[in-house]
Amino acid sequence: MRKSVLLLCLCFLALILISSFQTVDSENAWHEYRLPYPEAFTTWQINSKEISWRDSLVKKLKYAVIPVIYALTDISFYRDGKLIEKSVYQNTSRENQFYIRLEENLLIIDFGKQQIGRAGSGGISFHRHPDENIVICLNYSLINAIGVPLGTPKMDHREPEFGEKEVKWLCV
Repeated sequence: MRKSVLLLCLCFLALILISSFQTVDSENAWHEYRLPYPEAFTTWQINSKEISWRDSLVKKLKYAVIPVIYALTDISFYRDGKLIEKSVYQNTSRENQFYIRLEENLLIIDFGKQQIGRAGSGGISFHRHPDENIVICLNYSLINAIGVPLGTPKMDHREPEFGEKEVKWLCV
C-alpha cells in the first residue's frame, strides 16, 4: 500500500514538473510577427480631452519639452498568424515610425531607418491614455526611440525583413 501511494505521488510530481517545463518552453518560444504597411490607413484623431490629459501628465512629471504622441491606427498586426487588434500606433510627428504594443514588450518600428527595437532605452518613457487611443512618449529622441535594434549583437533576435509592403521578424 505504501509503495503504491509513493509511486502515485512520484507520478503526480513528475506530471507537474513536465507541465511546468512545457509552459516555460512555450513562453520562451520564437514567435513570428508581421506588420503589413498598407497604402491607406486611418489614424485616431486626437481630441481636446486627450490633449488636456497630455498637458496634465507633462505638468505632473515636470517635463519641459513637447512630448511625442503616438495615435492608434487601424493597421493589422499579426503574431503567429493571429490578428492582434488595437496594437499599432503611428508617431504623429514622424509618419514612418510606429509603436507596437504587445503584452510583454513595446516595439518601435521605423520604416525610414528600416529598424525595429525594443522601446525604452535612454530614459524614454511611454504613457498610455486610459482610452488607449494615444500613447505619450517622454524623453524621445531618434536614437533612444528604437532602443537596441533587433538583429544587433546585443539582442538575441534575427534581423527583421523589411519588404515593400510589410515587415516580418522573429522574437521571443
